[in-house]
Amino acid sequence: ERFGYHQDVVYSIELKGSDGLMKMKDIMNKLRENPFIQIGNIKVNEVDDILLLKHLSNNGETRDLDFPKSDVIKLYFDDESTIAIRPSGTEPKIKFYIGIKSKIKPLNNDIPDKLFNGLKSILNI
Repeated sequence: ERFGYHQDVVYSIELKGSDGLMKMKDIMNKLRENPFIQIGNIKVNEVDDILLLKHLSNNGETRDLDFPKSDVIKLYFDDESTIAIRPSGTEPKIKFYIGIKSKIKPLNNDIPDKLFNGLKSILNI
């Protein structure tokens, strides 16, 4: 109750064949080109691009990140939810790690499902 309730859900989409690899690269490129998306009325405020080692804010500020490079993009929304997107290096899958923070205890996956489905729509998945 003091710090809010946290819920983490992982979704994955299997993208088989040679087209699958291209689709995963396309998804990551779309997010790198336009990371400040809006899903419903929830806007992205900040972005970590772990491949470029940059933290971006929607006000144009940037700073360097001190992480090992990896093909990961993490979106920070204005409602304190997050989505980290990572293509698998060993399987034809792209994974979406959705984190929700709420003042009330989430009882189901409604909010993560809405974020995931909204992101799929934006990315044409």
